Amino acid sequence: MSNLTRLKMTVISCVAIAGLAACAVTFDPSTYKPVYPLAKKVEQVDDYHGTKVADPYRWLEDIDSEETNAWTAKQNEQADKLLHNMHGRNAIHKRVTDAMTYETYSTPSKVGGRYYYSWNDGTLNYNILYVTDNVKERGRVLFDPNTLSDDGSLALGGTSPSPDGRYWAYALTRDGSDWREWHFRDMKTGEDVADTLTGVKWGGPQWLPDDSGFYYNPTEYATADTSYTGLNRTAKIRFHKMGTPQAEDKLVYEWKGDSKIDVWSGVSEDGKYLFVTLWDNSKNKGELGVIDRESGKDGVQWIIEGFDAQHFSIGNDGTTLFVQTDVKDPNWQIVAIDLKNPARENWRELLPKDHLPLDGVSIVGRTIITTQLKDALSVVKVYGLDGKFIRDVKLPNEPVSAYGFGGRMDDTETFFSVNSYTKPPVSYRYDTNTGDVSIVKETKLPYDVSHLECKRVFYPSKDGTKIPMAVMHKKGIKLDGSNPVLLDGYGGFNSSETPVFAPSRVIWADLGVVLAFPCLRGGGEYGESWHRAGMREKKQNVFDDFIGAAEWLIAEKYTSAKKVAIIGGSNGGLLVGACVTQRPELFGAAIPQVGVLDMLRFHKFTAGAGWVGEYGCADVKEDFAFLYKYSPLHNVKKGTVYPPTLIGTGAQDDRVTPAHSFKFAAAMQEAQGGSAPILLKVYDNAGHGMGSARKQRIERTVDTMCFCSYALGFKLSAE
Repeated sequence: MSNLTRLKMTVISCVAIAGLAACAVTFDPSTYKPVYPLAKKVEQVDDYHGTKVADPYRWLEDIDSEETNAWTAKQNEQADKLLHNMHGRNAIHKRVTDAMTYETYSTPSKVGGRYYYSWNDGTLNYNILYVTDNVKERGRVLFDPNTLSDDGSLALGGTSPSPDGRYWAYALTRDGSDWREWHFRDMKTGEDVADTLTGVKWGGPQWLPDDSGFYYNPTEYATADTSYTGLNRTAKIRFHKMGTPQAEDKLVYEWKGDSKIDVWSGVSEDGKYLFVTLWDNSKNKGELGVIDRESGKDGVQWIIEGFDAQHFSIGNDGTTLFVQTDVKDPNWQIVAIDLKNPARENWRELLPKDHLPLDGVSIVGRTIITTQLKDALSVVKVYGLDGKFIRDVKLPNEPVSAYGFGGRMDDTETFFSVNSYTKPPVSYRYDTNTGDVSIVKETKLPYDVSHLECKRVFYPSKDGTKIPMAVMHKKGIKLDGSNPVLLDGYGGFNSSETPVFAPSRVIWADLGVVLAFPCLRGGGEYGESWHRAGMREKKQNVFDDFIGAAEWLIAEKYTSAKKVAIIGGSNGGLLVGACVTQRPELFGAAIPQVGVLDMLRFHKFTAGAGWVGEYGCADVKEDFAFLYKYSPLHNVKKGTVYPPTLIGTGAQDDRVTPAHSFKFAAAMQEAQGGSAPILLKVYDNAGHGMGSARKQRIERTVDTMCFCSYALGFKLSAE
């Protein structure tokens, strides 16, 4: 959070005393035995519907206390004794740095007759923003986030060009926090105007077409706790008129009912309508309403009521509203609703019944551009506003994912990016009239990746469900059970595992590591039914899918149990925490990062109430039963032999409070029945991962490689 105190962590290690190289010469990882700081236990017992649950490390939820700070400082000291002294760290640090050092361009977007994109020569902490009148020309620097702070703690958290091109809005975020402070630049003068926007975590300006002002959704505290971990909610819509102070912003709508409801909004492209969404966080379902701005009436006309499905407005053509919904089809529908006669029986369904699951929808050039998924790979299809099929957008003839396709109703062009696991992204221009596709920018690596291969396999989960998985490695590896594996998963919130290039993965593969990316239930690879098969009371399916991936890799002789490292962040951190507590013998290392690990109290902090629809809530008796059964913190068993575990978090993470990681580390260290280290690494000036500086990303990657080298027994070769 922008106005919160930071954790003060004193990192005492041989690195600080004598330098990395000097320490590494004498360090023998086989003799490493961490001395954990004492984690006191308090007499805290909670009653959940008649079940008594001890929470002895509740004091660690006070993440700003001197006691907690001292404890985390000692945790970092013990972690760094290993991570900073592994033989080969200097070499692998250089190698990761070199792998990330190449020129990159983002996919351009066109707003107000100008093209916006970002550029990095490969050495900068953050991308520089550019604006140009010709997409084939470089243009001029619009904003350089690298000048904001010397240590990279202040970053760009979002941008929003106004539709008519007069203003460019940009958000600043500190230490990786979700809180954003918006500023506004006059595009004619190049100077910032006096307007500012604070008190916003998610979303940003929703501009009127004439740039005179915008709507937004302020983020507020749901309780009296306004600390770093305080519970947040979004219940209002306000309007800001440019040239006026924020204190004068008009309240347009406020939800005063149940606190589990959040409010979101959006402005139609023509400015005639303000769309209002009520989102029930306990169900992951919503209602949709419209405020007719031209009528002069402030009231909301509720178009879709009942909280029985998910509904998202994607645009309008006059009084015809286009909505993406799963009310009838778990693969999502696109329906046309007449605002003058919005009853459901009058909806027009625009996509064919047998369409693939939708991964993205936009309306550009009076066409509906859809990104659909076939076994987690992108297929792009274009339809008319009447739902008639027009064409497929040509993609490379290989397994790829496609992202982008933003624009406006009258645009004749749009841009998108194509990704794969083994090749860097390429930006394309798509002509909405002709369907022609042409390359705009192609990333050129300074090193060869032709020695890598990625195959797609299918394996059975515990209940027989076939799970797709991408397996990436060097060509010609031997299937003799000896290869180290990094198994990476997420499995939640309808987020799909699709191909994405990352330079660190090239290094992993060069080190002889096999990388595996399963498409777990809980994601959106096969539509909303796939998502719902991995949420709430069915969350165990996700863990079974992940465990099944490890078992398949072992059975197919890629690896053995002691050679498998599992890694995941956020909801993926929950995944790793659950799997290592359920099947500790199956893995050689576990790396839960910024994880949701206390499933009985997650809803009491920051954005946690918004995850109740995904997970359930321990305050509800029926939900408590399944949450308690798998909650990583509550399933740590004393005397169990756990594999080497590296628990990572950001000191300023105000999305998943660091207390999850603190309590989980304390519990595992106390319970460990074997000799493997259970380490906690707390990164200062860092949040949930968004807005991380380049140097931070490098450090985390190197730490992970050093830990896996130690745990799985492969060398950090400089070759």
